[in-house]
Amino acid sequence: MGVKPLKNEDLKICPVCEDKLSPGISSWHFFCNFCKHELSDLDLVVNPETPTAVLIDETKRELGLKKVRQENFEKLLTKLMYYCHRRGKVLDVGCAHGWFVELAAANFEVVGIEPDPVFFTEKPNGYLNIRQGFFPESIEENEIFQIIIFNDVFEHLADPNS
Repeated sequence: MGVKPLKNEDLKICPVCEDKLSPGISSWHFFCNFCKHELSDLDLVVNPETPTAVLIDETKRELGLKKVRQENFEKLLTKLMYYCHRRGKVLDVGCAHGWFVELAAANFEVVGIEPDPVFFTEKPNGYLNIRQGFFPESIEENEIFQIIIFNDVFEHLADPNS
């Protein structure tokens, strides 16, 4: 299954709740007043050579985000312990730096999937169970997870219904 870029005519209905979308802060930005989902009609690009990606300083981004993300992940893990038995299998789609994978590994068998090659070329993720690729293509045949996590991912999906 390939990623289908959205066209302007596809952006009239929210792919999450099917309510009407409203124009956002730019001509490419749309949002749903009902469920608060946001999306764009920008082309899907995961390539560190693009001008947008070059402008992102991952070291500064990590410094600014890591503490708040880890605090949120700790809260999420507390909830997950209620829904999934210890050592259950958890999938983190769009795991980026692997912070959730690293924290969750203490209690779960956890796998991360990340499409951005920057996280594989600039950071050693070898000690974490992280696969480079897209969901669901990176899932092995007959692989089963008790819980699948999408932390800050839906806004990046060209076709979330798929």
